[in-house]
Amino acid sequence: MTPTPVIYNIEVYPNRICCGLIINNKIQVIDNPERLRQLPLEDPHYLWIGFNNRHYHHPILQAIKMEGDIYKIAYKLSKAIIKENQNVMCWNTNIVDLREICPTPSKCSLKEMGHRLQYPILQNLPYPYEKCLTDDEWKIVKSY
Repeated sequence: MTPTPVIYNIEVYPNRICCGLIINNKIQVIDNPERLRQLPLEDPHYLWIGFNNRHYHHPILQAIKMEGDIYKIAYKLSKAIIKENQNVMCWNTNIVDLREICPTPSKCSLKEMGHRLQYPILQNLPYPYEKCLTDDEWKIVKSY
């Protein structure tokens, strides 16, 4: 049986987290903590595809499955990875990390990958990740 591909990305802000997913050509944006905790990360029926997901997205999703405040857990880990350059890695076998397979991984960013794939819309996150967002700002991030 061929696993179902799941293309995903996570955005983490103080007191906010969401995961955008494309499964079976349907886009979902999940920002409900309990729904995020229920994502089938280890299920071999799913193949998780992303950019830098082995070092960022998947470890964050795995961490939020722990007991405790989902927002604090996710933000603390995100900050450690981004700002403190902590090397966190997920060894799941059902992951494809596009950053690892692009021609020049050490120099390639997500925007570069999008450009190479001729993706029509390339943009930066609208707010710095340290910002406490209003509900209206959060809607903009979720649409990103």
